Amino acid sequence: MEESTTYQYILEQGAIKEARRMLLEMGATKFGAPARKVRSAIKELEDISRLRRIALRLITAGSWDDALATP
Repeated sequence: MEESTTYQYILEQGAIKEARRMLLEMGATKFGAPARKVRSAIKELEDISRLRRIALRLITAGSWDDALATP
């Protein structure tokens, strides 16, 4: 079962959802509540690697826009 593509897809989607949630929480702690455009931009992200890079960038970023500019 763990090798099925459906199972892997479900796991990946869960990881993406959790990464988005954590990014929003950590960013809100540093920059305040995100604007609607920031929430929308994060909701559209599907690349787990990029979500992780953005989360790490929060350490040195000066704003939401700065963090979201992470490639």
